[in-house]
Amino acid sequence: MPVPGDVQTLADRIAAEVAAFGRDSPRARETLRGLLSPDPAAFCQAALPLLKQEHGGTGVRFLHALLPDLLPLCNPALCSLEDDIAIARQVMRKDPLLEVKLAKRIGNSQAREGQPIETAVALRILEVIGTVADGSRILPILIQCLRQPDPRLRSKAALLIGRTNRSTQGVAQAAWEPDARVRANCVEALWGVDTEAARAALWAASNDPSNRVQGNALLGLYRLGDAASIGPLVRMSAHAEPLFRATAAWAMAETGDPRFLSILAPLVGEPDAIARRHVFRAISILNKAVSSLAEAPPLRVALGQTYCQPEGVRLVRAAVSLPGGGEVEELRPTGIVLWQGPRMIAEYSVRRPRSPARLALAVALPALRAFTQPSCVALEQGAQACLELQRPPDRLAIVRFGQTPPEADPGSLHPGASFLGEDVSALDPEVEELKKLPSYAQVLRTLLNTLTHVPGGSHALLLEDRTAASDMPKLDSAGAQTLIRDARAAKVAVHAVALTDPGGSPGILAEVAAQTGGVCLAASDPEAIPALCEKLHFFLLHPLEVLYCPEDPEPAGPLKLQVYSEQGFGEDLLGG
Repeated sequence: MPVPGDVQTLADRIAAEVAAFGRDSPRARETLRGLLSPDPAAFCQAALPLLKQEHGGTGVRFLHALLPDLLPLCNPALCSLEDDIAIARQVMRKDPLLEVKLAKRIGNSQAREGQPIETAVALRILEVIGTVADGSRILPILIQCLRQPDPRLRSKAALLIGRTNRSTQGVAQAAWEPDARVRANCVEALWGVDTEAARAALWAASNDPSNRVQGNALLGLYRLGDAASIGPLVRMSAHAEPLFRATAAWAMAETGDPRFLSILAPLVGEPDAIARRHVFRAISILNKAVSSLAEAPPLRVALGQTYCQPEGVRLVRAAVSLPGGGEVEELRPTGIVLWQGPRMIAEYSVRRPRSPARLALAVALPALRAFTQPSCVALEQGAQACLELQRPPDRLAIVRFGQTPPEADPGSLHPGASFLGEDVSALDPEVEELKKLPSYAQVLRTLLNTLTHVPGGSHALLLEDRTAASDMPKLDSAGAQTLIRDARAAKVAVHAVALTDPGGSPGILAEVAAQTGGVCLAASDPEAIPALCEKLHFFLLHPLEVLYCPEDPEPAGPLKLQVYSEQGFGEDLLGG
């Protein structure tokens, strides 16, 4: 091996000949060949700075062509992996068959018995090929590598084969491979393959006895947006074996998901040195992710009520959009984080109903002339908020109620009803005789009859004053059961915005909303009613549903929803 001074002298001579290449290329070619012949390794080491140049001209291109054995490429004794990759990228611009030439060095050595290529060189070759090419041209050689005794070489070859084929077949075959590194690399090769077969293969691999295989499988599922991978990762972090805990911390760091900070924080006292190092690394990475979220564009997020479903499942109705009302694209389930008090909910699923292109909304509203309570004005303003949010394709009906006329026809629209889509200039129409106003019960039937014949997403909104001092009509239990039955038959979601006493509840309205797929919002301040109607409209246009099973005992504290995607971050709190 030449001493540094000799290398520098040789490097200076090579640089001079390369610089003179344009003036006298025949002489420069001959001189460079003469410098290479005595010690190719020293020549390559000295030529490294030139070989990595992106725009080196004809002289540098001649250097690349001068190295028939592709030295110093893929020789760890001569240069670093970074240098190898930089040189390989330059060579590939002129020689697209570089990956084949490199791989043949492995294949030829295997064909010559007693002269196998050094494992370090073979590994470097596969590492470079995996970085600068797709490996599709060298599959036969890669398959030969799977028969090598060195598990590191088999592992790296398996990874390249998997990336080339992008198939689940390699993972299925790898399940029988005794070396965990080979199995883990086969699983890693499926990262980003979003097919049913790939997901099934990753889930099967998540039960592998190896921590590396499990970690690769769960990380692959997370990157596909599968929220079901979060719970197993959390459980792995509490595994009895330190290697599993280390892998869990590594995988959490790779997700870049700040939710895992709540899991990692208690692990800072991890007794195992390797696992502890991974824990601290993960915390550092995820803290940076938190800082990035703080600078991300805002998303509009709203949380509604939680409803009990069969078998103890909770349904959370929510909404999410861009600040201007646009849809959040590529919102994956793994971009949803739900908290109950201080505890992150690890097991959940997400449904994102399609936003309606056309919304049909019928509102039951007390007539101003029929009631004297100040709250009637607040409910009126709530309906006005719905009008102001109406889009051109939407249809809106406001049906007023007051007294119970004996001659009223419950199946038709009554005086004081603004039909779907009509221009409503005043929410208090001229009604000569108050006795012509229909009853609340009749209006409810009118809403459903009206919506039955309207295309698009159909919704009914009940605006009620449920305070003790109000004498306005309120939905009772019998009427609620009838409404639930009829709304389900008509496929209409019934929503409610209610004014309640401080500390009170919307009562039966919450049950109606839960049973018909609606949202119920309530406030004790009349001035909050318009904002609640606007919020309800937001739920209708940008719906999001999260389902989870609460822990037993259920943690105390408010429910918090966080949503993040490439377009931004937002959150909302319920019950805080």
